[in-house]
Amino acid sequence: MWFVDLNKAYDLVDRDMLWKVLARAGIPAKLIEVIRQFHDGMRARVRMDDGELSDWFFVTQGVRQGCVLSPLLFNIFFAEVLEVVVIRFSEDDVVLRSLVCLEEGKTEAGGGEETPLDRVRRAVWGMLYADDPGVVSRSTAGLARMMTITVEVVG
Repeated sequence: MWFVDLNKAYDLVDRDMLWKVLARAGIPAKLIEVIRQFHDGMRARVRMDDGELSDWFFVTQGVRQGCVLSPLLFNIFFAEVLEVVVIRFSEDDVVLRSLVCLEEGKTEAGGGEETPLDRVRRAVWGMLYADDPGVVSRSTAGLARMMTITVEVVG
């Protein structure tokens, strides 16, 4: 198992990509424009250890810290990132051979015997809690490949 620490996750959101992801998610263009206006021209400054403030600078990446919309915006954005990661996992033979799978089945009583009606194998590649995903694999080679793919996608 490998845990991913998305340090300063909100700061890593590419805004241009976020607007495209929101549009793909079906968010109306007018609402995206309002959200965009909250972020365009955003400035910040840093308080130093001695209490002195830095000069103002423009913040051109990430979602607003402390904004009530930021968790939702991040989750929509991150869901799209995870979708790309999972697609890449499904295209990699090393990853596919090392996935942890759960088998589910339904049975129905018929003449005193239980008969399998439906068998489904589901790959479990990871777990997500807030912005802290964990990735699982049955082999170190598979886990290493999953790490490489994730880094390639996330950057």
